[in-house]
Amino acid sequence: MTARIHTHDLQVATELYRFVEDEVLPESGIDSDRFWRGFAAIVRDFAPKNRALLAERDRLQTAIDEWHGAHPGPIADMPAYRGFLESIGYLQPVPSDVKVHTANVDAEIAAIVRHHHERVDGNGYPDRLENEDIPLLARIIAVADAYNAMTSDRPYRDAMPSRVARLRLAQAVDSQFDTAVVAAFEAILTSESEDYRTATDPEFVLMAPRSFERSRHVADEAAVVAVAAAFG
Repeated sequence: MTARIHTHDLQVATELYRFVEDEVLPESGIDSDRFWRGFAAIVRDFAPKNRALLAERDRLQTAIDEWHGAHPGPIADMPAYRGFLESIGYLQPVPSDVKVHTANVDAEIAAIVRHHHERVDGNGYPDRLENEDIPLLARIIAVADAYNAMTSDRPYRDAMPSRVARLRLAQAVDSQFDTAVVAAFEAILTSESEDYRTATDPEFVLMAPRSFERSRHVADEAAVVAVAAAFG
């Protein structure tokens, strides 16, 4: 069971709490009480929305899985398949006038999102950055995203066992992934149960304030802890 610290109606993994308190906040100039109070407010505001989004994702995934179960093999009638996706709300009509911009997006977050498909060998996209030119959190998210994808069920394949996914991560160090990030990620998972590694452990949750039920942690907690292990 992961040790946790209670603060502002949140139950926070001890490693994550210590990382924020010892490494993040001193460099930011933000008061500890102000940070955790604000974070608790964010959880309180977004936990219901997050649950609704997860429920909608599960509805769509179930419908798609059932369709593929009833129509095994390659898709023979693509227009019909598209019609099915539109009927369940997976595909939405394209608005006539769409404008996308990042005017109100934090510059650091925008950089992380932009570069989490870069590779440390410079063969990623969109800017072919290498090694430490790639933002640290983008390198971490790249590992967590790949691991999550490999250990999740897909309509065309079952989830990989954790040991297989971790082996594939290890095989891609120094080419696709940052070696230190993968090593830290592996160090955390090695000491945990298989339920933890696949995010099915009952303790693998982020505790919302008492007025809300417990919500499933969307991000891979192990990836966050890996930051502290490797770079704390």
